[in-house]
Amino acid sequence: MAYYPWFFIYFAVRHTLVINQIYIEKIDVDLYNMAR
Repeated sequence: MAYYPWFFIYFAVRHTLVINQIYIEKIDVDLYNMAR
């Protein structure tokens, strides 16, 4: 399961950059596309 480490990074980035909503949304899309 290659997506498991990405989930940790995803949560870490989301908690760290919780203020930068636009940047988080871009990361959401990037990781979602990568997961597929």
